Amino acid sequence: MAPTIPANPTPENLSDPSPKSLGGDGQHENSTADPAFAWVDRYGAWFLAVFVFFIFFYNLGGYWLFDVDEPRYAQAAREMIQRGNLITPYFNDVIRLEKPVFFYWLLIASYKLFGVSEFSARLVSAVMASGLTAMTYAVARIIASKRFAFFSAVILLTSMEVIGLSRMSITDMTLATLMGGTSLSLFLACEKNPRWWLAAGLFSGMAILTKGPVGMVLPGGVFLLYTLITRQFKRGFLSLYFPLGTLLALVIAAPWYYLAYLENGQFFVDSLLANNISRFSGAIDYHSEPVYYYAIVLLAGFLPWSPFLVSGVRQSIVEWQHNRPWNNSLSAFQRLHWYAAIWAISIFTFFTIADTKLLTYILPMFSALALWLAAAFYNGTPDHNKQTGLHAGLKISAWVLFGLLSIVSVVFITQMGRLLPKEAAHISANPANWIASLVLLLGVLGFSLLLQKNRTASAFILMGATFSLLAVIALTGIVPRVNQLTQGQLMTYINIVGDNPLGTYEITKPSLTFYANRHIPQIQHDDNAPENERDKLKAFLQQGCSLNIKKRKQSPCQPVYLITKHRFIAPLKKNLPDGTLLRFVSRDDIFSLLSLQQK
Repeated sequence: MAPTIPANPTPENLSDPSPKSLGGDGQHENSTADPAFAWVDRYGAWFLAVFVFFIFFYNLGGYWLFDVDEPRYAQAAREMIQRGNLITPYFNDVIRLEKPVFFYWLLIASYKLFGVSEFSARLVSAVMASGLTAMTYAVARIIASKRFAFFSAVILLTSMEVIGLSRMSITDMTLATLMGGTSLSLFLACEKNPRWWLAAGLFSGMAILTKGPVGMVLPGGVFLLYTLITRQFKRGFLSLYFPLGTLLALVIAAPWYYLAYLENGQFFVDSLLANNISRFSGAIDYHSEPVYYYAIVLLAGFLPWSPFLVSGVRQSIVEWQHNRPWNNSLSAFQRLHWYAAIWAISIFTFFTIADTKLLTYILPMFSALALWLAAAFYNGTPDHNKQTGLHAGLKISAWVLFGLLSIVSVVFITQMGRLLPKEAAHISANPANWIASLVLLLGVLGFSLLLQKNRTASAFILMGATFSLLAVIALTGIVPRVNQLTQGQLMTYINIVGDNPLGTYEITKPSLTFYANRHIPQIQHDDNAPENERDKLKAFLQQGCSLNIKKRKQSPCQPVYLITKHRFIAPLKKNLPDGTLLRFVSRDDIFSLLSLQQK
């Protein structure tokens, strides 16, 4: 039977790989077979710094903001600066209170330091992802050893969903980091020193300012469940620092909520309820998915580590058989294992039950998954217990991963044109696709071979290096090309239009507002109320007439410009005011730039 997690793994007794520390039975000739253990113990943090730079920061500003979410957040922060209002966010001159304000404040700080750009808009998420990696590493180091910390951090920063969201100017990575900081601080408050409640309160207060009460309710609920299961409620909560930490969170969050209510009244309350309670009890914006949705998201988003989840579950089952979570003799390392398991399961269950489902919602469980899964790898290292190597399940999972990624690579190369939106359908012949696939497969193959030889530290270093190289390839030759094909024509249209009035018809492209840096009317086709559509078109056309008044010119009115997709041109023509001249200025495979002029 596989080993249980040792009772007292401390940095001191884990750093000695000699036969004496392993039980002195002379049967562990492989215990020093991996020279990378010494490198990880000595230089692991430096390895991680290199991986973090390439995976999170390389070419961060080298491509336009992707529609639809990135430019909404980026432009809302800029409009707050332009309005001189740090309380109420606006986008396209419309109040945007779907989310609280903290992420916008961070964007504003980034803009102040580096100017308004793609780099500064994405910098916040990259920094937050780095912070989450650092906190995961630090807690794992405090509880166990540098080696366990290194495994945990590599698993986290090479997970696909973490990589993707670390490079997007949206709130999810910031929320995951603040909730992760809250959860990790609560564990340290129970395990090490109750003063960590103050750190938990600090992180929780900022989380509430990022996405509402869920930033406190979820980490607090997870910690409460953990203390009840492990019978540590008194140790966790009966401390003066518990109310002090809770008060600190409220002191941080409450002022903005109060000021936002004074400024926006009932509209603020309705927005807050709609985007917190309603997201759980009802599907928002048609984001309703089947109950198994997050199982699929987890399998894809936690790649390349999702095939190892079975081994992680097995490790927990074995540990349960020998040491129940409420056993008072458990070590801090064992309790961290159970805390991470409860944390991950709680987040997954909560969002599975919720009616509104988005693939980004389960990101706050990834730090827990990294700690939980790293324990399975760490438990099999030769100098950690009396085993001579990793359990066979982990080695088999590595080959499953290699086979799975081989299939994914073939699909990626041969079917990309069909899988991606029409705007990006022409990139299937990109040679960078082949290079990235080859690097990924060779890296995973090397990882698998190293695990077979129980060279776990070498395998993890190789995995971090592989994904660092993949980031360079993808962010040099793949992502910018996809970006050019999805956003490039819209940027060309902005340049053609210049300062003339510009609007959209039946499409949602917030990037136009960000890059034009002005109000872009969004006109929607409406069969049920065509008169409303006609009124909006008349108002838009009137902007061209208003330019004549400003320039003191006679009729005809100046032209205005409209961007739409080809299939919407017919209903547009049907609802244009009589006498409107429509002219095609430019068109590509998807979009048309139209000139409209009122006689």
